[in-house]
Amino acid sequence: MGKKRLSREEMDRLINMYLPEPDLISEQELSAGEHNRERTHPRRWPVDATLDLHGFTLEEAKARTEAFIARCRTAGMKKVLIIHGKGKHSSSEGVLKREMTIYLRQHRDTGMMGIPDRSMGGSGAVWVVIRQRSR
Repeated sequence: MGKKRLSREEMDRLINMYLPEPDLISEQELSAGEHNRERTHPRRWPVDATLDLHGFTLEEAKARTEAFIARCRTAGMKKVLIIHGKGKHSSSEGVLKREMTIYLRQHRDTGMMGIPDRSMGGSGAVWVVIRQRSR
């Protein structure tokens, strides 16, 4: 009998279940500032900026996301949150959810991505690490 493959959403949910609670991080780690980001998983980093794409067409969403990522990279931001929605008003899976995930995975200025906690949008959003290109 073959093993069942977990979806990315199921895998992120399981990972989130076993991450230590934020209050278990020592005061020393919290006071380390930027150095703390280097020792923790990007999932734990604070979100530096948020973009909400509700109500936009795919082309509008891509244009806004492109400009948003460029501004964030220029400002030196490390992690952003992009809210695409779950697509509950679509006849199939949300178009923005599917297409924006593909777009962000292929974008040259983005790195690691993941589904945030439910309080930050859950499967209706994605956090993205912004790559800082050398000059």
